Amino acid sequence: MIEWIVGILTIIAFLFGFLSAIIKWGQDANLEKYYRDTVVKTVTKPAYLPEAIVEIPNEIIVDSREKFSPLRTYLKRRLAQILGKEVPPVILIFGQYSDEERKAFLIEKAFASSVESRLLDLDFLESLIHYLAYKCVHESEEIEEEVRTIVRKYFENSKYRDCLVRLDSVDFSEKVVLNPPPVKRPLLTNVILPMVREKEKSLLQTNALIPEMEKWKSLFMNLVNSMCSEKCAVLFIGVRPDLEYVDMLENGLARGAHLIISARGPYIETMLRVIQVCWLSEPSKLAQSCERDDVFGLWEFPDEDKTACHWVIFSKLKF
Repeated sequence: MIEWIVGILTIIAFLFGFLSAIIKWGQDANLEKYYRDTVVKTVTKPAYLPEAIVEIPNEIIVDSREKFSPLRTYLKRRLAQILGKEVPPVILIFGQYSDEERKAFLIEKAFASSVESRLLDLDFLESLIHYLAYKCVHESEEIEEEVRTIVRKYFENSKYRDCLVRLDSVDFSEKVVLNPPPVKRPLLTNVILPMVREKEKSLLQTNALIPEMEKWKSLFMNLVNSMCSEKCAVLFIGVRPDLEYVDMLENGLARGAHLIISARGPYIETMLRVIQVCWLSEPSKLAQSCERDDVFGLWEFPDEDKTACHWVIFSKLKF
């Protein structure tokens, strides 16, 4: 008799656990639908971001690490393989979080995919993800107000909050840029993100070793901090006479620790001429007091043609 009771209780416990797992599976499925129908649509809408190194996945598999959730994950991945589809990445969401917190987490994971980089400090990268997520959703009618509040809280508590607000301000960029270009963009999207993206692409293509990656990470973070404190000048090369750019270059070197020169398309030749004039001058401030680093790549923004781009970074030597 006792054995029967124990057996029945075991079956009931199993059925209860399985029913609970089915409910959790439904919650995970709802989050996947929310990501597919709302998050991807919202995150890919802004045109202010340069082309990402890693594209935002259109589908994900949510694994809440509840009972039987690994089985669900395995079945979904296996089904995608059988159907010959791209296997969606698995997003782990576990712990006692509200539905709104889980949705906010998915929004940030989408941006984490698009701005993933080994050439930015983890704290800065985390703050950047918080900021882009907040900027994207804070006025979005498609995202619930409770979710927007959580995303804003994440950004307000981030380490580089004030720095990112400055770097993404057109007004602030005018304090750093020596000659504003025709189309004004903030330094974050006009200089930092494209330059980091292109350098990372080239380093990955050449299978660069860790010391080389770390060297560039240190340089880019120094540039970020210098820009935020207005100790880095930026010079865009355009249609002005060469001698005007020579004067701007020399004035820029006198302003702080770094100078970034940026040129696109046919203006790259002008930039190289200007640098050569300064390099050959007597005494040469560039040759004697600065290290030079070059970044080559493409200018890639939504709705714009790809254009060859060349950045030259001058960093003052410490004696």
